[in-house]
Amino acid sequence: DPRGYTLVAFGGAGPLHAAELAESLAIRRVLVPLYPGVFSALGLQVADYRTDLVQSLARPLDDVTNDALADLYAMLEAQGRDRIIAQGANPEVVRCERLADVRYRHQPVEMTLAVDSDGDGVEGLRRDLASAHAREYGYVRDEPIELVNLRVRTLAPAQALSFAALHPSEATTASPGKRAVYFGSGAGSCITAILHRQDLALDAQLSGPVVIEEPDSTIVVPPGWSVSRDQLWNLILTRESRWPSRQMAPAPL
Repeated sequence: DPRGYTLVAFGGAGPLHAAELAESLAIRRVLVPLYPGVFSALGLQVADYRTDLVQSLARPLDDVTNDALADLYAMLEAQGRDRIIAQGANPEVVRCERLADVRYRHQPVEMTLAVDSDGDGVEGLRRDLASAHAREYGYVRDEPIELVNLRVRTLAPAQALSFAALHPSEATTASPGKRAVYFGSGAGSCITAILHRQDLALDAQLSGPVVIEEPDSTIVVPPGWSVSRDQLWNLILTRESRWPSRQMAPAPL
């Protein structure tokens, strides 16, 4: 049930349609983050470094030795470390996670298990598959096991990015003022305030209709909605009522 959730609107066009979309789902609250048009790019800047490598084996587990298993994992970890360091990660904080795709011989889908580098190797995989299968399906199969893939996930934290440094400065240009905006057959054309995000005082509630213009997006606050700004410069759109009907007189043009 979406009614109890907040709709997060980003992308160049997301904030343009967010209130109308929320209205159709009976969602009363929309959050538009800072710089919504480049929100995904900002997410890449704060996401951890990660490289996933896979070595296919597709052989019976009984044919795999602990030494061979350790050598393959060591090779994948070395490759993963080299790749992630080349991307700019700090070598001192790089860590590796070992995983394995295993299945019973006649099982159509393998199960991915975490592998402890200090564990029991092949016997540990056999025991962990039995435990995972019992948890997932309620029983353990009495069949040979196949080792399908070895996986190594290499991770490192990204360099810290301060969102405080991204906050916009105070408005340096005057807001465009007001103009007529058409809000569909329900509200019709209304004289609408045209603002910048910097024009909104912290926690001040401004009733729509309002259009907030930004270099990377446009935020539409239709009639029946209000907008405020929090300390992180997120815009919070809140539904105050249903959309006005055509019988409600819009502001004169």
